[in-house]
Amino acid sequence: MIPKIIHQLWDSPEGKPVPIRFQILAETFKRLNPSWEYRLWGREEMQRLVEESYPDFLPTYNGFKENILRWDSIRYMILHHYGGLYADLDIECLKPLDGLFTDGYQMYIGEEPSTPSPYPWLRNVTGNGFMASVPGWAGWPLILQEIERASKEYTEGRVVFNVTGVHMLTRMFQHLLPLGAHALPYELVSPVRKMDMYRYVYQCDTQLFRSRIGDAYCIHYFLGTWDKQLAIY
Repeated sequence: MIPKIIHQLWDSPEGKPVPIRFQILAETFKRLNPSWEYRLWGREEMQRLVEESYPDFLPTYNGFKENILRWDSIRYMILHHYGGLYADLDIECLKPLDGLFTDGYQMYIGEEPSTPSPYPWLRNVTGNGFMASVPGWAGWPLILQEIERASKEYTEGRVVFNVTGVHMLTRMFQHLLPLGAHALPYELVSPVRKMDMYRYVYQCDTQLFRSRIGDAYCIHYFLGTWDKQLAIY
């Protein structure tokens, strides 16, 4: 059973507080899931978890040149250590999560709507913005091993995607299926594409937006700041 813990991250290199728009979205998880524990992780807590519980991964973690590689990696360690749900701060919860994790899988990961998967075992690429698992799930150590391997292979181009992000998870997913992993259809957890969000925010196209969210538990708004080419703001 997935523990009722919601994990989110905030780490500003400049020491800035969580922006209001992210605080508002985080409140939707708390309000709609009152029986779930909520935990917001900061930089010191993330570093301490790696040092105390994943010391073998510490050289890789500290050696990353970009913070986003650390932010990607730590979410896998948090879920391995504690279990529960990880959700990016730019996700809004639309209804209680209890109905989403009822079919007995050990790990759940949300699909991304924008890019069809090149692999036969997935309809779409997997994202890492919405994931859940039981504590101690055996797939997370495999993912950490793959990150260590990929960090040596992928040194140019789309490093984040291939080392810690969606491309790494997508190519690994066939190895996770026998361990009880399950891909959640994007219609349930990320029904709106980046371009749909652009049209909603800048062109006020509410009809398209609302037509896509009827069955969804969550919406991913793609407000992240780490990649200026991908974030809609």
